[in-house]
Amino acid sequence: MSIFQEKAKTLLISVLAVAALAVIITVAALADRNGEADISSALTPEHTPAQTLTPPGVTSRDVNDRDTVPAGPAETSAPETQGPADSSHMPHDTATGPAESSQVPEDHTTRPAESSQTPEESSAVPVTSAVTPATSAKNIPSDRPSAFVFSSDGRLLFVQGDLDRRLYPASVTKLVSAMTAIELVGNDTSAVTVGDELSLVKPGSSVSGLAKGDVLTVSELIEAMLISSGNDAAYTLAAYAGRKADPGARTAQAAVAAFVKEMNAWSARNRLTGSNWKNPDGYHDGGHYSTMNDLIIVAQAAMNDPFIRKTAGIQKKTVSLDSGGTLELESTNLLLDKESKVYNEKCIGLKTGYTPQAGDCIIAAFRDTSAAGERILYVGLFGLKGVKEIRFTEATRLFREYAGKS
Repeated sequence: MSIFQEKAKTLLISVLAVAALAVIITVAALADRNGEADISSALTPEHTPAQTLTPPGVTSRDVNDRDTVPAGPAETSAPETQGPADSSHMPHDTATGPAESSQVPEDHTTRPAESSQTPEESSAVPVTSAVTPATSAKNIPSDRPSAFVFSSDGRLLFVQGDLDRRLYPASVTKLVSAMTAIELVGNDTSAVTVGDELSLVKPGSSVSGLAKGDVLTVSELIEAMLISSGNDAAYTLAAYAGRKADPGARTAQAAVAAFVKEMNAWSARNRLTGSNWKNPDGYHDGGHYSTMNDLIIVAQAAMNDPFIRKTAGIQKKTVSLDSGGTLELESTNLLLDKESKVYNEKCIGLKTGYTPQAGDCIIAAFRDTSAAGERILYVGLFGLKGVKEIRFTEATRLFREYAGKS
């Protein structure tokens, strides 16, 4: 082979080597870009702003802890045509619907007298002035729940989750229903006759035992709604107050719709920016939601109303109906029950809730006397699931963690 041929061969090998190297570099670059695309597409919704809550799934649990138990179609479907199974008066734990959704009595004693004290504040405290949350409390042992501890002096002491993230409030909704009704009709002593609105109560709802034709006052309806979490009382109150707001409402459904409109108007007036109400009882509806930020305002407004504050702290009460018979009301808040293992003498209210989509919920109000002067600590827990009574034990733990702290 001549010298010229050897040089040509060497040059050809060099060219082929350079070309191969270029191909390798190009493939690697494409692989990197593909890898980046795979990573970005795998980001979960919680990494994006304005996240909407993905509701927790249904887990096995003891049925005696339920407030409202969805069954059948969603709230946006046509109303059910049947109300309670019969017209006899029965305790709230004998709710209609599937047998497994009935609620057993949770309480057996009378609420301590201190629950009737007058409010400490004249108006709700804006959450925007809260201090930076403390971080000493351990996380809530459940599946991504939301939680807060807020004091009546305007301090946010603890938060788990996004304050503006949408969540399902379940029967905590009834605090808004009570305040809306009081604005519309006050503590009206007029006789309210239970009517066709009972047909709007969904299967599996917790009820107070109302029957068509029963006669109660507005105050008694609020008691039945807040103490025993009666969805029947919520709809009866909504229909009555809704007709006051819209005298042209001819049907029970139209009257309740008018009331729900007033609930949303109440929210707007009270600076609730992340809530939307679709019904008066909190039965699950995908368009019925709130936020921790809004529910802190709701809790303060409820405790600022003397009647709601007193009612939300009652553990057990017998209501004598004007139409005859009685209602036996028992609180769904076991923190008020002296015979319960989760009883807390510092608790003075407020409201529990449950649906499979919302999980176990509670806003509990505690009297904190360990701080300089007396204040209320509001403990909110939403989306807990799987362990019976966890909302009560965790509420007490968080109260003890932050009592006396600023």
